[in-house]
Amino acid sequence: MSRRRNWQSAVAVAALTLIPTVAVAAEGAGGVEETFKPDLEFKLEPYIPINLGPIDLSINKAVIYMLLSSIIAIVGSIIVIRGGLKMRPTKGQNIVEMVYEFAETNIARATLPKKVFAQWFPYVASLFVFILINNLISFIPLPFGHEKGGLGISWLPDLGLYAATANLSVTLALTIMTFVVSHYVGVKVHGGRGYWKSLKPHGVPKTKFFEKFVIYPLVEESEKIDLKNATQRYEYLRDTVFPKFSVGLIHGKMKTADKEDVMRRFVAGAIDILVS
Repeated sequence: MSRRRNWQSAVAVAALTLIPTVAVAAEGAGGVEETFKPDLEFKLEPYIPINLGPIDLSINKAVIYMLLSSIIAIVGSIIVIRGGLKMRPTKGQNIVEMVYEFAETNIARATLPKKVFAQWFPYVASLFVFILINNLISFIPLPFGHEKGGLGISWLPDLGLYAATANLSVTLALTIMTFVVSHYVGVKVHGGRGYWKSLKPHGVPKTKFFEKFVIYPLVEESEKIDLKNATQRYEYLRDTVFPKFSVGLIHGKMKTADKEDVMRRFVAGAIDILVS
């Protein structure tokens, strides 16, 4: 019986792998050759338009993928738990326990203080499971492509791969939510002044008020990319804009000893503006 199930699983995986190939072959058989544009896969067309003034709450591909992830996480956990946790765990229980142990040991225990672990672990674990399932289902071809005619059916959208977490809006929303909630709890527990003081690591000396970071995307000038670089802007800021301040430079091409020396002087207050 076990061998038969393994064969069934292998056939199912092979079928899922062949679906995109069959779809591409069916499209090519029509004699139409078009230039593949991967950026169109990230274009979000509204399936159900919902606009509240300037706010766009339309149901699009990213929303559907997130709803699928939420449903899989909630329903899957309920099915496993309602079936009862057994001393000899089932496959589903093994998966749930493995995910739980990883979220607890490698994420929560490694990042959360002991006194807030019990309060914040459910949130951290839920966020981890949500992102994990989003990434996993992005490997499954689903009929949410930007064109129609999938598998030779005129009204069926093309099969495509998509990850909701690749959308900047999704990542930004999760980041802002975590940022706001964590700071709200911090202020609630320590008070505004106490929480502000707690943001400074213990043992770090006081620095000057006007110490600043200036970050540029390139280390040196590039012929291919027309962006400002740290090396030239460091010289410009040091000699022209802030001649009365101490300006330092740090980047990945510097030796480790030189970088440590720059950071040491910056923390000590010997460098007012650090260009990176």
